[in-house]
Amino acid sequence: MMDNFKAFQMTVEEAMNVSGQRGRRGGRRRFLNGLSEEDQTTIKTAITELKASDGWADLTRAEKRTQVKAIIEPFRGE
Repeated sequence: MMDNFKAFQMTVEEAMNVSGQRGRRGGRRRFLNGLSEEDQTTIKTAITELKASDGWADLTRAEKRTQVKAIIEPFRGE
């Protein structure tokens, strides 16, 4: 009986989908949609240049996030 119960339990992701809570998916995309086209272009260009720079591949995931956030942060207050 317990095996049948477990078969019908939802994963955390499934539960979030049912309840409409999707976490932070698409966060940057939604943020950019709220900005002017000029600001969007500025941010996208800066991030593209950052990713093309020497040493980008050597950074850890956390370091990459920190650098991208530093580009975006000035636009958050507007």
